[in-house]
Amino acid sequence: MTPDEFLELHRQLAADLAEAAKTGDRVDAFAIARPLRCEMGHWLHHEAQDVIGDGALYHEAVERHNEFHKSAEFVAKAVNLRSSDVSRMLARGSTFAIALNGLEMLTMKLNRAMADKAA
Repeated sequence: MTPDEFLELHRQLAADLAEAAKTGDRVDAFAIARPLRCEMGHWLHHEAQDVIGDGALYHEAVERHNEFHKSAEFVAKAVNLRSSDVSRMLARGSTFAIALNGLEMLTMKLNRAMADKAA
């Protein structure tokens, strides 16, 4: 998978959380909280170092990815509790939105680093 595809999976998770909040469905907060259970987490811990090295970008990627899953866990738990705070937790400027934005910025950096390495 590419960094753009990893990002799309995380955007889909955000959409799924918003949809579950609307419909009252439960989500698997345990799985959402585990960064290694998603494709990007698996890539980061198995292949990324071969692709982007073990420098600052790699460590930033791991940190931003972990931050996203931690914030998604809080939202997922609120969804399961049917909390009225979920819309605020998903809103622009929220911890979750900032974490997702961090993954978007990271994706650009990963794409650039991978393109530079390929050149």
